[in-house]
Amino acid sequence: TDVVARFAVEASNDLERWRDVARGAVVRLHQGDARIERRDLALPNVGEPYLRLRRLDDGAPLKGLAVRGSARERSRELPERAWLPAAPVTNLDGGVAPQGVSSYFYALPGAVPADSAKLELVHDNAVANLELFGRADAQAPWQRLGALNAFRLRLDDALLTQGETWLGLRGRLREFRVDARVPLAAAPQLSLGFLPQRFVFLAEGPGPYVLAAGRRHARYPPYPVDMALAMLRARRGADWWPPDAALGEGRASAGEAALRDPIHQVNWQRVMLWGVLVLGALVVAGFAVSLLRGPKSPS
Repeated sequence: TDVVARFAVEASNDLERWRDVARGAVVRLHQGDARIERRDLALPNVGEPYLRLRRLDDGAPLKGLAVRGSARERSRELPERAWLPAAPVTNLDGGVAPQGVSSYFYALPGAVPADSAKLELVHDNAVANLELFGRADAQAPWQRLGALNAFRLRLDDALLTQGETWLGLRGRLREFRVDARVPLAAAPQLSLGFLPQRFVFLAEGPGPYVLAAGRRHARYPPYPVDMALAMLRARRGADWWPPDAALGEGRASAGEAALRDPIHQVNWQRVMLWGVLVLGALVVAGFAVSLLRGPKSPS
C-alpha cells in the first residue's frame, strides 16, 4: 500500500550495545500509471552480525513488513565506480523538440563507458517522468537508455530520491538527452557512472616511468600480463597484488596534434611495386590475346 516511513538501522555484536549505522526513508506511492518507489537503505561497511530496524516516525503500523539484506564484496581487481557530472548544453539536435516533450541536453568532456546514471531534480517535493537517451557523437543516432520516475522528496531533515539507474550498454557515450512530458522548472542534474580503466605494468629497469596517453590511433599489443601475474601469485600467494603506482605531475607531449587524424604519406615503394605488377599482368594478357588469335590462314 502507499506508505512513507523513516527508519534507523542499528548494529550490534552482542545484542546489548547498539550503534547507529544508517538513517533513511522508504516510500511507495502510486497514482494512475505513475509510481514512486524507494525501498533501499544504504549501509556503510558493517561487520556486526546483528542488525535492528527502528521506526522513527509515528505513522500507521506496517503490516507484513519484511526486511532483506544484501552484501556486495568488491575485489581489489575492480576499481571503484567513478561519477562524472554531465554539463548542460544547448540543443544538440539543432532542431525543435517533439510536440509535448521538453528536451534537455548534456555532454561529457569525453566519451566514457557509462553503465549507470543519476538523474536528480533540483527542487524539493518534485516528481517527473523522464526518459534518458545517449549517443557517442553528433553523427551517431540516439539510443534510448531507459525511463524512470524521478522524484525529490523532503521529509523533515531527510532527502529522498530515486537513486541510480543501471544502463545495460556496451560502448562509450558522450552526449545525452533527457525528455520530460511535463516541462520542469529547472533542468535536472545528470551524472554518469563508469568503471575507470586500470593499467597493470610489469616494471623493467629502475624508475621513474612515463605513462603516455591520448594518441588518437595508438593501439597496444596484447602482452601476456595476466599470465605473468598468475605466475607471481602462485609464488607469492593468491592475495598478492602489485603495489599501486602514484601519478606525478602531468605535462603535454605532442599536445593537440596527437588527437588529430595522421597525415597519410604516400608509400612510393608500394606504388612502384603495384605498377610493376600491373604492367606485367598487361604484358601477359597481350601475349595471351596474340596466341588466341593464332596465325592467319593463306588467301
